[in-house]
Amino acid sequence: MYKDVAIFIPTRGRFKPALRRTVRNLCLEQLCRSNIRFENLKLVVPQEEVKEWHNTSIEIVAVDNGWRIEDIRQHILDKYQQYQYHIVLDDDLKLRKRSGPGNVDIKDLNKEDVVVFFDHVVSLLSQFAHGGIANEGLHPKPTCLYFNERVGGIHFYNSRILKECGVQYRKCPEYEDMHATLSLIKCGYPNVVSYFYAFKQKSNAVGGCSKYRTLKTQNDNANKFKEMHTNEVLLQKPKFSVVWKGMKVGVKVFWKKAFYNFHKCQRIKKCHDPTLVTSIVLNTIKDITNLVAFEHRKAKLSKKPLLPSKRKAPSQLNKTSTVATRPPNAREIKTGIPCGFSVKETFRNNGRVDKEYFSPTGQRFRSMVQVRKAQGTI
Repeated sequence: MYKDVAIFIPTRGRFKPALRRTVRNLCLEQLCRSNIRFENLKLVVPQEEVKEWHNTSIEIVAVDNGWRIEDIRQHILDKYQQYQYHIVLDDDLKLRKRSGPGNVDIKDLNKEDVVVFFDHVVSLLSQFAHGGIANEGLHPKPTCLYFNERVGGIHFYNSRILKECGVQYRKCPEYEDMHATLSLIKCGYPNVVSYFYAFKQKSNAVGGCSKYRTLKTQNDNANKFKEMHTNEVLLQKPKFSVVWKGMKVGVKVFWKKAFYNFHKCQRIKKCHDPTLVTSIVLNTIKDITNLVAFEHRKAKLSKKPLLPSKRKAPSQLNKTSTVATRPPNAREIKTGIPCGFSVKETFRNNGRVDKEYFSPTGQRFRSMVQVRKAQGTI
């Protein structure tokens, strides 16, 4: 699948070795020379800075001087449609692996961990139209997958779906990433955010978008973002920002409400397209989960227990059983079972339920732990 994947790092004003944080922290200089997964890795650099990267092994893509990030994101989307999947990284990232809730269980990644990380991202791209990685600076959650949340730092997406939905980054300057994510969610494509990893970066650091982004442009463009998404974006009262050294307008986005409203209007109850509406994402909608829980309780109460005199011997109990196959439920997907998998349940007459998990290619796993090991999440 990696032949259909391209990795992009837009960078500006951060060519000195000490400022090449993403390239250095993810060992990308070494990996692009030795690992086939990174043969489509590209640095997107202003024409005037190409000479500063003369010693890199990474492929250089030169663009106009004075670029803005929304222009570069649109350039990547439009010009590289030969790659179905895009992974776009900020140039000032530190990436870590989370082994539990909270910051105390976060460890730095080595070169082998980075390979496993990108394998994890590609596995998510095979199931979802777009997504990202948790932000270490936000309140931590347990290590699993979450849906319809803000994404920053690391963006991955199916480029064909973005084109079909007519995503235009330039329409929403400085909020272009949030605009793209929200636009796809409003089209019915849920995003996935992996909390198995977390990124860290310094906001408004020297270079990059800071060359043109100011407090005034942030506040002005927040209003444009609100105009683009009237029902899903709420502007908050200006508060003093230490980073921006002034009164900054806050933005609150109702990601889950946007997804719910689409399906409520379309009245979609079931869809087998994993990138559009998966059973696990639909199960996060309150009224659908309540319906599923009610039907489960009703089915459980309808089963009559065996009378003592008619109870079968243990050998007979295990011989007679009912087998059912279904998509993974909400709890299973949160613990790492991909939604493209199927779950085979064997209901024994003694009340025991045995589960097996099958990949889309038919590979069988006897436990959640085996699935997660194969996915590289433990």
